Amino acid sequence: MKRTQISEPVASVGFIWIDATGTERPVTATVGKPYQVGDNQWACPHLLEGGFEQPPDITGADSLQALCLALYGLYHDLLRLLGEGGGLLDAKTRAPFDLVTLKATFSRSTSQFQAIK
Repeated sequence: MKRTQISEPVASVGFIWIDATGTERPVTATVGKPYQVGDNQWACPHLLEGGFEQPPDITGADSLQALCLALYGLYHDLLRLLGEGGGLLDAKTRAPFDLVTLKATFSRSTSQFQAIK
């Protein structure tokens, strides 16, 4: 799949990544607007700016699936950063961004949440 510039961002969030040496670096997770690439295929760009090079756009059967997969891709990029050592801070508050919050923000799993009645 090709990489497209994120000219129409849908959402983004900023972090401060503290790498294994203690150096602080700003990183921004951005997901772009899904776009149709075929009769039954959609794609969605995503980028962890300051962390990794932009990967190819993620494809799905519809726009919602492509968007969800792009968010999940960002989640795994952030996990990869953490795997290299260090931690993440909220860019606004500098509060630690733990793995539970990270998963709730980016993952498709909702196992830790109760259904709204």
